[in-house]
Amino acid sequence: MIDERHEELAALAALDLLDPADQAALDTAVAANPELGRLVRELREAAAALAHAAPSVEPPPDLRERVLAEARAERTARRSSTLTFPFMIPWAVAACLAAAAALMGRLYVASRSEAAFLRDSQTLASLELRAARAQLEAERIVNQRELTDTRHELADAGGRIADLGRQVSSLDQKLKSSDSLSQYKVTTLASMLGGSSRAIAVAVWCPSMQEGILAISNLPPVPSGKDYQLWVVPPGSPSPVSGGIFTVDSSRGTTRVIFRTAQPIDSIAKFAVSMERKGGSDRAEGPMVLVSD
Repeated sequence: MIDERHEELAALAALDLLDPADQAALDTAVAANPELGRLVRELREAAAALAHAAPSVEPPPDLRERVLAEARAERTARRSSTLTFPFMIPWAVAACLAAAAALMGRLYVASRSEAAFLRDSQTLASLELRAARAQLEAERIVNQRELTDTRHELADAGGRIADLGRQVSSLDQKLKSSDSLSQYKVTTLASMLGGSSRAIAVAVWCPSMQEGILAISNLPPVPSGKDYQLWVVPPGSPSPVSGGIFTVDSSRGTTRVIFRTAQPIDSIAKFAVSMERKGGSDRAEGPMVLVSD
């Protein structure tokens, strides 16, 4: 840090205007403050450069005669006043040097202000860069967490699908190992709603095992708060028997489930699928979606 007093001494030292006491004080300060030493060197170099800053100009032809005339007039005036004129020259030189020192001081202050502005701009840019990096890191952490959660959900879904596949495979083996296929009830179900006109289903029932398989495709997912429910209608019975609730794949509208009835069924006249409230119902209350012939 350089105070104003040392800045003034440095400016005067660049023009060789310091008395011995001030020069000694400046030398002591320079020895203790390297920054002040750099300032003194810069001001001396700037003062030396001022002598070479003016461009060269060709003198006019009559300059020699005018200089000689002024010299003769000066000798005449010197004879008449030998005491006043010699004291005017040092004052004029001092005034010029003081003006040059003031100019150099203003240039130095301006350069320091510009350097401070550049440092502040660099600091602001560095802060903005760190803020952008922090935001990118936060977004990366959030994305990584979402990806991990999605992987866990897919793993859970894969486990459920594998369990269902094993159940279906087990029932298939049971059906294949039965003594006769004549006892199976195989029925197709057709859509009852215009919005699911492409939906089809196949139900297979084995009375000896009291189990069946329901396979459906192109059936739209149920709205929120609803479930699909399978119904089994025995011959001559006015009330269908529940075969349980199920869901379909939201993207393809497919499912393949093993079902059992709420009570033993010897034979089946029809199958039906209705849309019931969430969790299912004891009796068919909602609209029929699929019905067998």
